[in-house]
Amino acid sequence: MLNGKNLNVLELLFQNEYTVEDLSSVLNLNSRTIRYNIKDINSVLNKCNLNGILKNKDKYFLEKKEMVKIKKLISEFSSLTFIDRRDYLITKLLIDDKIILSHESRILDVTRRTLNYDLVEIKKFLAPYSITVEVIHGKGITLHGNEKHLKILLIAFLTKFISKGRKLKNIFKELLYSIVTEEKLNEYMLKGNKLLKMADKNIQTYSFYSIIAIFVDSHLKRKKFEDNYIYSYSSQRYYEYFNLVREFIKDDIKLSNFAVHNITLILMEIYSTDLDENLHRNIEEFLKELKKRCNNELNMNEEFVYRISSVIKISVYKSKFNIVQKNLDFTDVPKYCSKIFNTIYELIPKYFMQFVMEDFILLAIIIQENIEKEKYAGSKPKKILVVDNTFEQRATKMVIKKLQCTYNIEIIEVIPDYRIEYFLSENEDIDLIISLANLDDEPHGIPVLKIYLSDFWNGINVLDEFNIPKKY
Repeated sequence: MLNGKNLNVLELLFQNEYTVEDLSSVLNLNSRTIRYNIKDINSVLNKCNLNGILKNKDKYFLEKKEMVKIKKLISEFSSLTFIDRRDYLITKLLIDDKIILSHESRILDVTRRTLNYDLVEIKKFLAPYSITVEVIHGKGITLHGNEKHLKILLIAFLTKFISKGRKLKNIFKELLYSIVTEEKLNEYMLKGNKLLKMADKNIQTYSFYSIIAIFVDSHLKRKKFEDNYIYSYSSQRYYEYFNLVREFIKDDIKLSNFAVHNITLILMEIYSTDLDENLHRNIEEFLKELKKRCNNELNMNEEFVYRISSVIKISVYKSKFNIVQKNLDFTDVPKYCSKIFNTIYELIPKYFMQFVMEDFILLAIIIQENIEKEKYAGSKPKKILVVDNTFEQRATKMVIKKLQCTYNIEIIEVIPDYRIEYFLSENEDIDLIISLANLDDEPHGIPVLKIYLSDFWNGINVLDEFNIPKKY
């Protein structure tokens, strides 16, 4: 980690070459301190595969080709927020069991007083997990709590770090790679994908990273409660997934029963890193009010409740740990579900903490699909006439294929625009005309949708405004 003195030395070397005496004079530091700083800087830069500070005779300098990379590295090191410091300190405690604040203040390049203020907020954050912070004068800081809660919390932070990918700040990369190598982490990514393929599952992004986090966590030695962990689920589906995971890892990854249990819950889409006992009750109350506001149009079947509950649990987790996958705003809300979006945007804060925008949109889409599925259940496919003047109609074939995957439609025929009048005189039961040609009017009063290919590939909800039912 680069501290303030390191950064001051680098800032000067970005501009010119300097002797130790020059640097000492400008920065008001003794020569020994300057040499120590240069050594520390080179240690950090070399770890990041960058050429450090070089020496020509008695002058120190940086290679121009490395300066951009070093400046980028500095921006990653120097932009630590309170959330970053909180995540770092708690994760370090969970990994090492004990930390010394004076040591961590140097690594984080903040004062000891700042860390004392941070500690007050950290205690508040840990309270819902029944985890306490003990400060032992002269010996450091340690955590006390249920081993299961400590484990779940560590997996939550590891999930956050892994999900950041290349955007992960170096201070967290060092924490992550103190447990496993980068090569091993990439290997676990592949194994996670193979497991999902074997289980024939498609889960949410952060659920996938939770599986990888559990693989990573297996490298840390913990108390024996894990091997003796008794799981309370007794459904046939649970044991099928549990045995599948156990068979998949075999002797390749040494996972405890507790770890296999958690991966099983992820595959069943009921895993949660949140220990709030009121969460289940709040979800029930939220769904009751949602159904009422939707005029009972929702079909509260087991599959739907399961899916919504899973999304909410992950959303609560993401909000608590400040995780944002996509930088979305209100303009990204699909028009076809804007009404239901407004409803849940008003309801969510009543029962949960404020979700990130991507999760509001995901919930709106799932709920809207449920309403439409119920609304159009048993409805016949809409009859579509497609107009295209091109000879081979290649683009039209791709458009049709994509629409048929989404909507309950029947493509009656694809014709050029000069055949429209004759065709409609023989066929009157057409619900919609899709035009890839220059067709402006509505022949025989039939609505026309003009498709522009450049827009079409960015979103396929083009038939929603015509009340065309989707496939489910």
